[in-house]
Amino acid sequence: MRAETTTATEPVKFSKVAITLLAGMLIGLAASLIMLLIFSLVMTMRDVPQGIVPTLSAVSVALGSFAGGFTGAKLHKKSGLAIGAVTGFLMCLLLTLAGLAVQGAGMGASVLIKLVISLAAGGIGGIIGVNSHKRRKF
Repeated sequence: MRAETTTATEPVKFSKVAITLLAGMLIGLAASLIMLLIFSLVMTMRDVPQGIVPTLSAVSVALGSFAGGFTGAKLHKKSGLAIGAVTGFLMCLLLTLAGLAVQGAGMGASVLIKLVISLAAGGIGGIIGVNSHKRRKF
């Protein structure tokens, strides 16, 4: 029997996916950071109850995951759900590790909730990103 050989296109496919995920993650993290800055500004100007902080955090993660999934899938041009969900997962993982480094606290239920939110928002963003088309001028 003949041994399977690898083609030169396999590394190109992997690097394209890696670059796509990295670009999506960077855009998503930037969107999350902007949302967190806006929320923190609102919290300093208004009397916001402490109980709403986890909700605002989850909203910023969701919007960032959506933006990251949208961007990644738009760049990849296929597999929107997968690209978006993986982007959301990687963002959640990175944010969780950053939170653990800063707080040193263990993982709780909020991390699992944010993971589900990230996967869903990233997947939805990926689906919309793949299916969105450039507007044509007539």
